[in-house]
Amino acid sequence: MTRLRRLLKTQAFARLYSERHMSRIKPTVAAWNGAIVALCVAAALVVGCRNAADENPDAELSEESLGVAPDFTLPDFNGNPVSLSDFKGKRIIVNFWGTWCPPCVAETPDLVALYEANKDKEFVVIGIAVGDTVESVSAFAAEYRVTYPLLVGNDKEVYDLSRKFGGADYLPTTYVLDKDGKIVRKLVGQQDRSAFDRLLRALDWREGRLAQDEEPSS
Repeated sequence: MTRLRRLLKTQAFARLYSERHMSRIKPTVAAWNGAIVALCVAAALVVGCRNAADENPDAELSEESLGVAPDFTLPDFNGNPVSLSDFKGKRIIVNFWGTWCPPCVAETPDLVALYEANKDKEFVVIGIAVGDTVESVSAFAAEYRVTYPLLVGNDKEVYDLSRKFGGADYLPTTYVLDKDGKIVRKLVGQQDRSAFDRLLRALDWREGRLAQDEEPSS
C-alpha cells in the first residue's frame, strides 16, 4: 500500500481528495443560488435587486479577519524552490487544485487569463497541486499553457499547509491575499474570470488604487 493510500485512510485526508465529497457542494450551491434568485425577484418588485458590490466593491472581501497567510516554500515542477515571501508586497491568489479534479481543470484557463492580464500590476497566482506528481503537473502546465507558478510538495506537506491556511476540504479552494499578506477571501469551488476580476477590483478599492468616487462597473 502506497504512502498516499495510507494517508487516505484518515478522515481528513480522505475528504481532501474525495471527488464524492466535492460533488456535495454542487446541490448546496445550486439551492442557495435558487434561493438568492427568488429573493432578488421578490425584492425587485418593490425596490429592485442589486448586488452589494455594485454599491461598494469592498463588499467582495471578508469583513472578518482571516489571518495572515503562512509563509511556505515548495518546489515547482522544475524543482525550483518557491516561497510565498518571494512575492511580498503583491496581491496573491493561492489556489489548491489537482490535475485529476474536473472543476480545477475547468477553472485553470480563467486563472491563466487573469494572471496574464495582471502580472505587471503587482499580482501573482500560485497553484499548489494536491495529490499530484511532478510529471502530471508538468504535462498539465504544458497542455494548458500555465504561466504562473505551479508547486508540487509531498502529500503531508501540502495537507499541513492547507490546514495552516484554513483548510482545503473541497477542490479547488482558493485564498485571496492582499499586499500585506492578509487573507481577505476564501473561495470554495470553481470560480470564473468575472469573480476573480471583482475581487481584484475590490482590493484596488481597499488599497486606494481605485478612486472612492469612481462609478463601479456592472
